Amino acid sequence: MKANHVSKKYCFGLKRSLSYGFRDMLMEFFRVRAGRKELRSGEFWALKDITFDLRLGECLGVIGHNGAGKSTLLKVLNGLIKVDGGSIALVGRSAALLDLGTGLNPVMTGRENAYATGMLMGIAKEEIDRAVVKIVEFAELGEFADMPVRNYSSGMRARLSFAIITQLDVDVLLVDEVMAVGDANFQLKCVRYMQEYLKRGAIIFVSHNMHLIQTMCDRCLVLERGEMSYLGLTASAVRHYYNNLQMSAKNGNDPSRKVELTDETPVVIDRLGISGSGGRVRTHDDMEIELRYRSLVDIDEVYWNFSIFSINQPVLIGGGRSRFSGVKYSVKKGDGEFRCTIKSLPLTAGVYALKAQLLDPSAKLPLASFGWRGDPAYFQVMAPDGEYYNRSLASDELVMFDRIVWEPQKSAKN
Repeated sequence: MKANHVSKKYCFGLKRSLSYGFRDMLMEFFRVRAGRKELRSGEFWALKDITFDLRLGECLGVIGHNGAGKSTLLKVLNGLIKVDGGSIALVGRSAALLDLGTGLNPVMTGRENAYATGMLMGIAKEEIDRAVVKIVEFAELGEFADMPVRNYSSGMRARLSFAIITQLDVDVLLVDEVMAVGDANFQLKCVRYMQEYLKRGAIIFVSHNMHLIQTMCDRCLVLERGEMSYLGLTASAVRHYYNNLQMSAKNGNDPSRKVELTDETPVVIDRLGISGSGGRVRTHDDMEIELRYRSLVDIDEVYWNFSIFSINQPVLIGGGRSRFSGVKYSVKKGDGEFRCTIKSLPLTAGVYALKAQLLDPSAKLPLASFGWRGDPAYFQVMAPDGEYYNRSLASDELVMFDRIVWEPQKSAKN
């Protein structure tokens, strides 16, 4: 597969979008133009000048923030959406796993859906008969294979959708967040299948799971607001993506975006981050956390706490609470700040999310928070110089525990 300057634009507002669409169809019918490169009022680029090639046996990762254009790119590559510029060349056939469960007829049974998909793909009935047996087995449907899909759980629909794809004879798989659903056994099946599939095909893989991206992908494309931000080796691409996250965190702390104080919201946290290091710190160095607030009122006593999460924020790694420190904090009317220092930071290389709260000690309710409803702050931990065991980005935010009792090895009995 080869994409050459692929671009796709959308329009805000239904009325204007319909008007532009009708005009474009007429222009295309009369062959007045092949595509408009300029934007009209209300339009924006969902994808712009995307260029890459995909070779046999290669897995190309696609990463980026939500709304960066990842899913749109897969739909364009699969022919579900027409491009507004550029071209796509494909040798062979492609199949897409854009949303597991999508495309299944809820009235039909799982077995009937498998047959219907095979017929739509032009597969002979004899081949479909053999494939359906494997589909039912792979999806672990058992007696539910002859039950309407509308009665399936989301996990069952996911297994059926993926199992159908495994039996299709295609050259390129387009996979969008297939690991976001299903249990651990199903996710492991997906990984094993894709690894085996690379021996005869190629994959374009979209995911927010950086560990999986680094495990599966040879190269990686980073999208930023519909444009190519980086294309290269996976480790370098992930590092570039992490740097983009840090820049986003700085924008989120921009004083120009301050929340207005009201009687209902008398205290707000304007900034959260680590001090004096540009958002970077080394493993085992001291890390100072800084919280800046604004308040309409004086509050005699408050607690504040912080929490550190893994990059995708599903795993709470650690944190701290001033309540147990013996240090008393109070909020003063106007601007103020709180600070604390983590001594000898026990985190290995990677990027982490940081959240914080100000709490009323009597009611134990949050007076203000940062990162819990909006974007958190991010910081990067770098490996100490010369410590090769702490490989940057490959550790998947591993925490090194310093209090471990290692049992001596017992001698083998003769």
